[in-house]
Amino acid sequence: MLGMQFSSRRKPLRSLYPPKNEYSMQLNAIKVLQDQDDTVNNMKDVAAKELLNVRRDRSVYRDLLKRPFEGSHCSS
Repeated sequence: MLGMQFSSRRKPLRSLYPPKNEYSMQLNAIKVLQDQDDTVNNMKDVAAKELLNVRRDRSVYRDLLKRPFEGSHCSS
C-alpha cells in the first residue's frame, strides 16, 4: 500500500522533459549559432591579417587612417 501512495504522486517522465521536437529545434538553433560564431571568428582572423599587411604599406595605411576623419566632417 505504501508503494501505491508514492507511485500516485510521481509525475510521468514525459512531463519532466520537453518534447523531442522542441529539444531538436533548440539543438539546431545552437548549431546555427555555433556556425555563425565560427564564421565571424574566421572573418576577424582574416581582417586582422589583412590589417597587418596594410600596415606595411605606408601610403595605403596613411589613406586608411585619413578616411574616418574625412567622413566625420560631413554635415548631417
